[in-house]
Amino acid sequence: MNKREIVSIDGEIFDLKNGKISVLDHCFLYGDGVFEGLRLINRGILFHKEHMARLYESAKFVRIPMMPKKEYEKYLFGAVKSSNFDSGYIRVVVTRGIGDLGVNPAKCSGSKLVIIVTSLKLYPEELYENGLKLIVAKTRKIPYASLNCGIKSCNYLNNIMAKWEAVDRGADEAAMIDKNGIVSEATLDNIFGVKANTLFTPGLETNCLPGITRGRIMEIAKKQGMKVVEGAFTPHDFMSADEVFLTGTGSGIVPVTRIENKPIGNGKIGPNTKRLRHEYDSRIGEFCTAVD
Repeated sequence: MNKREIVSIDGEIFDLKNGKISVLDHCFLYGDGVFEGLRLINRGILFHKEHMARLYESAKFVRIPMMPKKEYEKYLFGAVKSSNFDSGYIRVVVTRGIGDLGVNPAKCSGSKLVIIVTSLKLYPEELYENGLKLIVAKTRKIPYASLNCGIKSCNYLNNIMAKWEAVDRGADEAAMIDKNGIVSEATLDNIFGVKANTLFTPGLETNCLPGITRGRIMEIAKKQGMKVVEGAFTPHDFMSADEVFLTGTGSGIVPVTRIENKPIGNGKIGPNTKRLRHEYDSRIGEFCTAVD
């Protein structure tokens, strides 16, 4: 069967380029919505239950009404089946719905469930072999008191401005620091460093996303005998680490070999990164929920 990139809007299927929502939807006007990025692997959705739980938690926090989870699953699985993709990328967006040009969310009438199924790959394959180049962005991470970044809001302007810095400087990604100069995360992924047998990563007090893959990698590392530490780390801590890598559901484990043009370790992918990635990739099927 032919594969096609599609979008499902409240269960109605369109070719991706033909899917439309109203210009009066608050998600279009104000970024007033929540989302999840999902990975489709061999007709299975990676960490489906965890992503669904986080989507519903995000929607509850920002007070967007959601349909029952069984109905959501029906629309999600139906979208994947309609695309005929075996593997790819899924973006789920829940919008506030149509309102007026004012900011008052109480005037919006009904949320929209938008599900995109595409062949997108977040990073080219050569970066998994050669590693990413990171810069440390001057754009500071939004503090928790302003917005809880554990909520996956559709307003990503803070991350986008940091990403522009990476683009302007010829880097692949940017690490974001908080107002105290402590590393929080990259613009799209969580960040880890390795020093000797210790795996370290920013704690949730930095307002980083409590990533689902982040949590799984910490579990795997502990089982492999590594010490795992969450806390406050500076850019120097990562630049002087033996190894650095990023994690995300869509990207998996992506090595970092340079930060601010300084090689990490010997400038090549480290043994712990390789071992963690091998273990994660070899088990990835058990983390998936079949759509059929």
